[in-house]
Amino acid sequence: MGSSLSTSDKYGPNVGSFITYDEIYKKVAPGDLIEIQRPYCFKHWVLYEITKDGNVWCYHVTSEKKLSKIIGYLRYEPLLDILEREEEVEEKVEEEVEVDVNGKKTKKKVIKTVKKVVNRLDLCRVNNQEKKATKEGVTARPLDDVFRELRAMKDKEVEYQFNINNCEYYCTLWKYGKGWSVQVDFMETRCAGVPHGVGWSLLIIGAGTKCAWVFCSGGAMLLLVMAYYGIKHWKKPIEWIKAFLKQLNGNQLILQLTPA
Repeated sequence: MGSSLSTSDKYGPNVGSFITYDEIYKKVAPGDLIEIQRPYCFKHWVLYEITKDGNVWCYHVTSEKKLSKIIGYLRYEPLLDILEREEEVEEKVEEEVEVDVNGKKTKKKVIKTVKKVVNRLDLCRVNNQEKKATKEGVTARPLDDVFRELRAMKDKEVEYQFNINNCEYYCTLWKYGKGWSVQVDFMETRCAGVPHGVGWSLLIIGAGTKCAWVFCSGGAMLLLVMAYYGIKHWKKPIEWIKAFLKQLNGNQLILQLTPA
């Protein structure tokens, strides 16, 4: 439903290339998830409801910083407004300047680089994440239920954390009743995989060579990775620590930890 011709192994065979607003306008269907290509590999997500008065109307979560806290809001806006963003660009311009040549004033053309702000429309595509939904064992919810709940929550504050409850999490939650973020999972796998692998290598080398600082460096790296996931999934920090210590000590706990 609403896909273009090319495929994506990451999301499934029904996900096409990123396209323009004019193209997606003809393809999108109620309940579709729309993935928006932002700068620096970031993706924004919205859920499409209806086209009225020539506008594609979507629900999405935006974040705002208030004091030291990031707050999320459920918004209902035209897709065109969501796609539009300001971008600073450099432009070459030709100018005439007055120069002194052998005591005489003369005009010379020079090329200068100036910065200006332009409005751009990001590309987007329909991406219902069917492959991930199948893996999670969930199916799309009835649209009447989805939109009734969203209308009741419009413009209200929602919990927001970029690495947990982000725009993608909420869109998949609305559509399938279970939320996730593939882009966060992808980044975590790439970022955490390196220190995790290096950490275990240093532990093994340190233990084999009886070099304390190498062993401790490896342990510190693993603790940092564990701390990140422990904070992210704060409801089970003791289980995270126990699992780490159990693996570290050959299936025997080094310390006996009991929840407070």
